[in-house]
Amino acid sequence: MKIEKYKKYHQEIFKTQLEDGLHVSLAPKKGFNSIYASLTVKAGAADQEILSKNGERIFFPAGTAHFVEHQMFEKKDYDPDLIFNDLGAYSNAFTTQSQTVYYFESSDPSFSSFEKSLELLLKMVQEEYFDKKAIEKERQIITQELSMYRDSPDWNLSNGLLKNLYPEQPLAFDIGGSASSIGSIDSDTLSAFHDYFYQPENLYLKITGGFDANEALSLTDKI
Repeated sequence: MKIEKYKKYHQEIFKTQLEDGLHVSLAPKKGFNSIYASLTVKAGAADQEILSKNGERIFFPAGTAHFVEHQMFEKKDYDPDLIFNDLGAYSNAFTTQSQTVYYFESSDPSFSSFEKSLELLLKMVQEEYFDKKAIEKERQIITQELSMYRDSPDWNLSNGLLKNLYPEQPLAFDIGGSASSIGSIDSDTLSAFHDYFYQPENLYLKITGGFDANEALSLTDKI
């Protein structure tokens, strides 16, 4: 494990990469009760093209990364949000042009609560479930979300600037896509994106707050 020391801030950061490829950064803070953990996927809205194992180019409609983010909270046998709430943790996620981040924050001082929350975070993100009914429901939600952002002057200004700077490039599209582009997204599209990008070597787990670094690393490795 690599240890980075920042004497000015009395902070040590422990970094390592697990055998399966997962990147882990731990920043324990003495005297803190809350713990914040995020799992970052190194893939975002701008990732619209990949090469398959056969060398075939696969194109993803604008908004695919954001759509996958929403679907990660849809599971067959459980509701991640409800479980996080029961554990006393707040959870959410967001997508940018270059990454997708899932996170939770817990103020429960018990290590068991943190253990279960971390296990849920890792399980939720790596376990795909793309049900057709859930996809259709989410499509309507995202369409409404896009309409809401169109009422934001700042958002429109930012998107307009990117469209002029990068015409016909992935950066020119809204992170959430458009009503047309998300209309063409189906379970196969979401599964292909998840299978390619949501691999341990492309995931970065970061934890900070009141915990012991060795315990957290051992826990992560076990999960």
